[in-house]
Amino acid sequence: MPDRDPRLVRLVRLAELIRDRDLGACRAAIAREDRIARQIAATTSQPIDLPEWQGDPRPALAYNRWCDDRRALLNVELARARAESAALKQAAQRALGRHDVLTQIADRGHPTRNRP
Repeated sequence: MPDRDPRLVRLVRLAELIRDRDLGACRAAIAREDRIARQIAATTSQPIDLPEWQGDPRPALAYNRWCDDRRALLNVELARARAESAALKQAAQRALGRHDVLTQIADRGHPTRNRP
């Protein structure tokens, strides 16, 4: 089996590092999406009944208004996070494909052409 071209070995290693970086960024973006979705779900719960406020609807109305405002902000943030996740997923898929192809080429043991 011919020796591997050191340039190809370095290229495979670089592709591996880029793949790992992009996969990590993708995982972080997905975790951010999940965190925001959990926050949205938490703001949809009913207000807590406080005995001293049972006769006055204003605290419940204020809480519901706050929940609506918070959900609106979180929905915008979630949309941005999903767009970012989609872009990062594409980058990770591309990096993974590059790494796989370069690894297959390197494993074949084909010598590369020496260029002047």
